[in-house]
Amino acid sequence: MSYSQESNNGLAPPAGDLFRSAEFPRRATRRLGNLHLHLDCTQFQGADQRLVDIAHGLDRSGSPSKVTRVTVARPGAHVTDPDFAEDYREHTPELCSGQSSFAVYLTMLLTLKAETLEQLSVVHERVREVLEKPLSHLSEIGVVAELERVAALIDIDAAHIAKPATIPAKGDMEPTLFEVHHLVDLPSSAAIGFNEWMRRCEEAGVVVGGWFQFDRPGQCALRSVRFSRTPDLFELTSETRALAALVAEFTGAGVARVETVVEQIIDIWRA
Repeated sequence: MSYSQESNNGLAPPAGDLFRSAEFPRRATRRLGNLHLHLDCTQFQGADQRLVDIAHGLDRSGSPSKVTRVTVARPGAHVTDPDFAEDYREHTPELCSGQSSFAVYLTMLLTLKAETLEQLSVVHERVREVLEKPLSHLSEIGVVAELERVAALIDIDAAHIAKPATIPAKGDMEPTLFEVHHLVDLPSSAAIGFNEWMRRCEEAGVVVGGWFQFDRPGQCALRSVRFSRTPDLFELTSETRALAALVAEFTGAGVARVETVVEQIIDIWRA
């Protein structure tokens, strides 16, 4: 399987999810309080098929999953912030390497709710149990597994906060870490080059640790990442509006969706 790269005239063409459970609703991982798990995989021969096979197994066991290909991954200015250098190395090593090696990832949707430490412990046990066998077959490639909960969803009108906004992680002795993602969905006709997009975002004051492009049918799906220990929802709302204004300046942007998700990182480990 080859991975397309950006051209001088625009972004790489979308292709769609490699696999998606019928019970995996669109936008499910943006819902307040939602728990989900990612398996992030670097590029290697057969990576997409390995994760698709795992997703099929998870689906049969009652855990809706999807597998998505990443066409472009580029670091942003915040990846060099010394206060978060270790977090980027642990969570998104492909951005630190400068090799754009992030190729494919799996998302498992968790239907269990967790609003207390006790409920979170049940989720931990369930996730570890479900993933023990499939992850044992990926230990040689160092897949990063990450359990997250949606703490806030921001659009151009307001910031919506989960109840409770955060949950104390089991045995967590460090300050709670959050992952902030700007989500920009554009029609594939939008005339936006990836490098130009990153430059314009930085000029608009939207500083991120990196930008990704995901494969989506008929869309240019752009996603950012930035780590924070004290997310400023006022600042993030301002950034969301700045991105919406920026999108409106591009030819062919048409109907676009711009949102920001703040996720609390509950657990992370390597297979």
